[in-house]
Amino acid sequence: MVAEERHLESNLKNIREDHLARYYKAREIVYGNVLDAACGCGYGTHIIAQSDKVDAAIGIDIGLECIDFANKFWNYQNKTFFLNRDLSKLSDINQEFDWLVCFETIEHLENPSLFFEKINVKNIICSVPNQNVFKYKPERHIFHYRHYTLDDLIILLEKHKFTVNKHYYQEHAHSKVFTTKEGRTLIVEASKN
Repeated sequence: MVAEERHLESNLKNIREDHLARYYKAREIVYGNVLDAACGCGYGTHIIAQSDKVDAAIGIDIGLECIDFANKFWNYQNKTFFLNRDLSKLSDINQEFDWLVCFETIEHLENPSLFFEKINVKNIICSVPNQNVFKYKPERHIFHYRHYTLDDLIILLEKHKFTVNKHYYQEHAHSKVFTTKEGRTLIVEASKN
């Protein structure tokens, strides 16, 4: 089931391959304390927490139904924590995070700067729909405010003192493969200056 683009599933077999692939990629690189922004039902936070390099994975989402679902189905060995929070109002999370995982989220924020100003993170891995391939259409993407090109995303992140270290793409909606060939989904890794 998808509620406002959130996958409410208790089994990874029912999650789209491209979504899973992003979290498996993140699990390879993240470490320490990880914040999973807009975690939905929590399967991605669960995947991240399985890494031996991760001390804790905190998933936050504005949907209380999603957080309740995450707490019921996706806890992992006392390493996952799920909180009901609005990304533009994170002042009550005073913790520094080693990594922010932010997949398919930024395009949902009317003013993503409000989010980036509130978080205290050293590194980011994030994904957005690539405007060059997957054009934003308000009538089709009713929960999105926009899509991003690589240059757009670099400008946004640099505004908040992040440097993009790597970027890659997924070609289509069911792609498990990461490539340098421009595709539907843009993924970047960035570090705080």
